Amino acid sequence: EAREDGIVRAVGCSNHDFRSLCADADEPWVEVVLVRINPTGHNMDAMPEDVVPVLERMNARGIGTYGMKVLAKGRISDDPKFAIQYQLNVPVDAFVIGMESRKQVDENVRLLEQLTEVSI
Repeated sequence: EAREDGIVRAVGCSNHDFRSLCADADEPWVEVVLVRINPTGHNMDAMPEDVVPVLERMNARGIGTYGMKVLAKGRISDDPKFAIQYQLNVPVDAFVIGMESRKQVDENVRLLEQLTEVSI
């Protein structure tokens, strides 16, 4: 009702279980999904090779996808370029990178500019 009344634009869910992520790909009411995805599989609900096909199904249905745990809760913070490049090559519409300092913000912006050739 809130969507129909224009109070909210999209309805979706945040996933912390692979079975529910798979179910979301087939639910007619799901419009956006937050999904844990990174190249190593750390802090994810399943390995990337299992999650990516689900993201592809969602993409085919027009479900918006938002990547979380890009740096695996810091486990791959020693190589953020690798993790960010991975996000740019999987079927997510957007992603979030957790940062703890201005230095990390500046570094991630620099990496995104370098990888996408777009000035942020």
